[in-house]
Amino acid sequence: MFRYYQFLHDDLMLGGIPARQIAEKYNTPLYVYDIDILNKKAELLRDNIPGQVDIFFSVKSNPNLFFSHFFKKLGYGSEVASAGEMSIALKAGIPPGNIVFAGPGKTMEELEYAIANHIYCINVESREELEHIAAIGKRLQTPVNIAVRINPSYSVKGPKITMGGKARQFGIDEEQLPEFFQQLKKTKNLHFRGIHVYLGTQNLSPQGIIENWTNIGKLAVRVSREYNVKIEMINLGGGLGVPYYKGEEELDITHVGKALKDILPGISRDLGSGNIRFIIEPGRYLVAESGVYLTKVLYVKKSRQKTFLITDGGLHHFQPLGQVLMKPFPMNIINKAGQSETDNVTVTGKLCTSIDTWAEKISLPPAVPGDIIGIYKTGAYGFSASLALFLSHPRPLEVIVRQGKTRVIREKEDQEYMMSLQSEYRD
Repeated sequence: MFRYYQFLHDDLMLGGIPARQIAEKYNTPLYVYDIDILNKKAELLRDNIPGQVDIFFSVKSNPNLFFSHFFKKLGYGSEVASAGEMSIALKAGIPPGNIVFAGPGKTMEELEYAIANHIYCINVESREELEHIAAIGKRLQTPVNIAVRINPSYSVKGPKITMGGKARQFGIDEEQLPEFFQQLKKTKNLHFRGIHVYLGTQNLSPQGIIENWTNIGKLAVRVSREYNVKIEMINLGGGLGVPYYKGEEELDITHVGKALKDILPGISRDLGSGNIRFIIEPGRYLVAESGVYLTKVLYVKKSRQKTFLITDGGLHHFQPLGQVLMKPFPMNIINKAGQSETDNVTVTGKLCTSIDTWAEKISLPPAVPGDIIGIYKTGAYGFSASLALFLSHPRPLEVIVRQGKTRVIREKEDQEYMMSLQSEYRD
């Protein structure tokens, strides 16, 4: 479960530096990202996924500009779900032809921004959205590249959070495709790229992932034949998982990659083209394990039969999207990581709400005020999914570390900056 983390005696090491030293230098709470881990995950994925498959980083997993720029240098594209994420990708230097735009509630302004920037495709998720796209394309007098996001009739094994295969706000139901393609063929200014399917996230089952990709290929062939459309692109979605909890094994990406290599030729053959663009859009798999959230113990408080470790962090900084699994993220006292775990404690943040709790009755080494708790694998869906404005605390610092050197990639906000974003009401 901690394959990518290094420990020296009692200390968690990040980029060759004891994490407690980073906490002392920059003060807590803060996020620290180990670039060596990030490189290892990127290399592992690229070494095993067939070369004819384009990797598009899912910006939502961590929207800090640093990550989009890091993956741009590796030749990755970007999967975005808002105009804000699209602006991050463009600022990072991602070519518009390597950007796809998904999401069930795109506004007219967001659609126009995507169309004006001539991105590779907009994944259409409703017939009404198709009408809006066509209207904007007509007004701007420009062709628009689209794909259809399909909510298929089947489900898939493995994902902890499902996003398709049943009634969902995402995509167009498979049984509604006849009406969609009938509408598409009547509409001008639209260039059809292909299909997008994303059935679920945090999947650690190689067989479930392989079965899903096989089914997507079959679905693409069916769509091409039944609706007489050319498929240029198949977006296989994301969902590659990482192990968070005891008993979970790391995804066998080598097995998954070999199976995908076997699948692709058959799909291309059945579509009658050797020039299909295949895309996957991982996020969590690439960045989760690189990140550790560091927060200081302020108080060790006894309340009846429970012991609380109250920290200077909270859900305003770290509200893990995976917390819907109702399990605490892996954590430890990073300056006592080699010591025996003897105390059953409840770890909380500083917010005035009982939901600001990261772990109930978790075993940790005995803690005192000033100890640093590290919450592991927080590089994805941690800060970006947090309750950022609750109680008006500043947003945290973000730091990268590599080979003994650190660099700030997001400054900590102060109260003056937060107030500058607001205007005072006067009669």
